[in-house]
Amino acid sequence: MFIKSLIIKSNEGLIRKIDFHQGLNLIVDETPEHNTETGNNVGKTTILRLIDICLGKKANSIYVSPEDRRTVNEEIKTFLVEKEVVVTLVLVSKWTENAREIRIRRNFLLRKSALYEINGKTFPNEKEFTKELERSTFGIETVKPTYRQLIAHNIRYSNAAISQTLRCLEGLNTDATYESLFLYMLGCNYEGYDERQKSLEDLNTEEIFRKKLQKEKSRNTLASELGIVKSEIDELEKQKEQVCLNPEFDDEMSELSDLKYRITSLSAQLSSLKLRYSIMEEAKEEILSKKSDVDVATLKAIYKQAQRFVPDLHHTFEQLLEYHNSMLVRKADFIADELPTIENQIVKLETRIDELHKSEKVLSQKLTQSVSYVDYENLVTELTQKYERMGSLKQQIEQIDKVEERIERLKQKLADINGVLFTEEFKGKVQKQLDKLNFYLSRISQRLYGEQYGMVFEIQAAKNRTSEIFRFDVKRLDADTVNFSSGKKQGEIVCFDMAYILFADQEKIPCFHFGLYDKKELLHSNQLLKISTLLEENVNLQFVASILSDKLPKGLKNDRYIIVKLSQKDKLFKF
Repeated sequence: MFIKSLIIKSNEGLIRKIDFHQGLNLIVDETPEHNTETGNNVGKTTILRLIDICLGKKANSIYVSPEDRRTVNEEIKTFLVEKEVVVTLVLVSKWTENAREIRIRRNFLLRKSALYEINGKTFPNEKEFTKELERSTFGIETVKPTYRQLIAHNIRYSNAAISQTLRCLEGLNTDATYESLFLYMLGCNYEGYDERQKSLEDLNTEEIFRKKLQKEKSRNTLASELGIVKSEIDELEKQKEQVCLNPEFDDEMSELSDLKYRITSLSAQLSSLKLRYSIMEEAKEEILSKKSDVDVATLKAIYKQAQRFVPDLHHTFEQLLEYHNSMLVRKADFIADELPTIENQIVKLETRIDELHKSEKVLSQKLTQSVSYVDYENLVTELTQKYERMGSLKQQIEQIDKVEERIERLKQKLADINGVLFTEEFKGKVQKQLDKLNFYLSRISQRLYGEQYGMVFEIQAAKNRTSEIFRFDVKRLDADTVNFSSGKKQGEIVCFDMAYILFADQEKIPCFHFGLYDKKELLHSNQLLKISTLLEENVNLQFVASILSDKLPKGLKNDRYIIVKLSQKDKLFKF
């Protein structure tokens, strides 16, 4: 398929129609040489992006930066949406009048308003649209590699695509992806092709998952921790079995505290009574010790002498002495009368305290052999936490074991497939196809640079070290080493792309017959002239490139090659 035209319309009418032709198609600016204006940002690369969008790329890629998706060209976005811009790409199978055409239409609206149309038939989403693109353009429907991967080398304006000859896919891609892509492009299909690709991707996914699962702790560490947790659970279960749960624990604890308080209080009363009893005993003995036992005859003589001086004394000495002694006895008897009462109180207190001590002992023994609901709940909580941890550890180990099992199954499946893929017979088939491709590649590179390039392969260990893999590269065949400048690398890319189209036609492998290229000013002018000559010799090649006008060789500065001229005064969208 070739590009016939690109039509850009808005709700106000036609913006621009670009017609393409066989051979060299140049997108340039009209900026005069030595002018301070620049040819950048006039829309040269945008034309390539619009074609890419019509071939299945996301529509927002026209205004979202590929380096930082948060950066949006709001001016372009607003224009495309508000003006309801529709882009039509017309592909043609041959450069003859009645050749089959495919008309593809896209817009830049979102969701239900998005347009996915092929030959007048609309599709509900990008996925269905891309499937129909593959059927319409190539007459096939692949799973691995995808349609977008198959056409990646035809569309080179991203940094990866203009700097890498083979590994030019967008985003991060594995060696397995490139292996499947180039084996398909070479026509080296084999039984289990899709299965191997899927198995390699699945194996890579499982190994990444296994690594994440064991990021913090390895399986052996988890198993060791599980053993410790099981031992702790066994110990806690034993404690639980030995526990005597006392539903009245809290009440009895309060009762025990009350008993202790009462014993302390009564003991204080007892001490006070005993002290009082002792004091009263001492007082009684002291009083009785004051009872007079003096010589009555001597005291009587003294009393008679006093009577001579005081004749009015009414009582006899004997009376006074008897009165004194009787008062002491009466005082002592008064004290003695209270002592039995105190003694009785002491006995009662001692008895009561003894009873309380017995109750305290019984209650203490009972409480020592039982726990409260709070303590029991704490034990159960700790046991529950241990069981939860055990369950978590078992689950982690089980996950790791399942991943290991899946990895082993995938390795075995790959080993079975590899038994066919890496045979000498299959490697010979791959080399035979490369020889056919290199027939064209070496001759084209010889004409452009005087050097012979060729596509080669090596069998290398995959990153997971569990499988081998085909790794392809383009190398100079007539020298041991070669240093590529950016311009020479672009020349290598063009050589490969042109050679592949010629090879694919020979092998009847579906492909586009055009290449889209950005920054062709990096190529030396001599190489551009040689490319134009090669294109004229091969009618099945179409070369579309954007380039700055001051880098364009004089031999190509004519309308035979230039399909559109852009400048700061005449930008692609004309605003």
